[in-house]
Amino acid sequence: MTPVANSTVLDNSIIYEKCLICGSVATLKWQKHPGYREDSSYDIYHCQSCDTSFASPLKVDESIYDAIYSQVQNIPGYERYFNYLAKAKTSIDPLSMLAEVEDVYWGIARYFQLFESVHNPQKILEVGSGMGYLTFSLKKRGYDVTGIDLSESAVVRAKESFGDLFQCTHLSDFSRLHEGEYSEVIMTELIEHIPDVYDLLLDVDRVLKPGGNIVITTPNKSAFNSDVLWETDPPPVHLWWFSEQSVVEIANKIGYQVSFIDFSEYNKKHKQIIKFRREYSRPTRNSILLENNSIAVAPIATKIHRNLLNIKEISSYLGIALKIAFKITSRRRTTMCAVLKKKNI
Repeated sequence: MTPVANSTVLDNSIIYEKCLICGSVATLKWQKHPGYREDSSYDIYHCQSCDTSFASPLKVDESIYDAIYSQVQNIPGYERYFNYLAKAKTSIDPLSMLAEVEDVYWGIARYFQLFESVHNPQKILEVGSGMGYLTFSLKKRGYDVTGIDLSESAVVRAKESFGDLFQCTHLSDFSRLHEGEYSEVIMTELIEHIPDVYDLLLDVDRVLKPGGNIVITTPNKSAFNSDVLWETDPPPVHLWWFSEQSVVEIANKIGYQVSFIDFSEYNKKHKQIIKFRREYSRPTRNSILLENNSIAVAPIATKIHRNLLNIKEISSYLGIALKIAFKITSRRRTTMCAVLKKKNI
């Protein structure tokens, strides 16, 4: 392997970087992994100490998000958000609707179901509220809730759809004006996009009351075997792939207690579906956008190769399936929902 920028070579063969989650050594697992846009590539590192994988460089490309939101109805993985917005407008109980169709929102709904009796939510902030349907869903449940997002186009759309519940602002600016105001801060599928996780959580801590909770959802690396390279969105849309161990480490670093939502109830009705591939230790995610920001469409032959099993390969796939099934317990899904509790003063 050729050394990459900001990396160190150990014993002339192992390239590593410092893990920004726990401070241990993270080793290079793959150079030039396909980026979200085909004109980019990223190196993938893994920290064995806290079981965290991350992309290098850890840097956001705002132009990719502009490209995504300008055609969100057609972007694979993002088009469902557009559908949720439409359904939330007409639903009597949009939170129940969302909880039924996706485990991310089931985890949020389950949190309120479990914690309301012991922790009375008073004022809720959703960071990264996007098109606004989750913030609106909580408002419909009677909660005092505000959504903030950096995307002006997303906030404009959210206000047009759901009213004046939203602000286009950076969390660091917002936190200075609202210190200690919120009992809950919700971040769904956000933390994996942020280069400096601890800076983000410092701002969250500033707005959170003593005894308040941070509710985080993120793709769950713990649901896969250790040899799986990167089964989440290509960088720089996702810069991190966190495990439950990663989140425990993060909580310990900031002095919070942590617990995880148990998905056993959800799993009874919603079976986990995982695409099995023969070579999990190699890249399995391709670029979504072309250089001109149009959507990449794989050739028919490539699609057939990806989706059809050769009879000779069935035993290999079955072995992978059994290993992953062993990792996914009745409480776990490929999405995690973590609750980080701030200590009372």
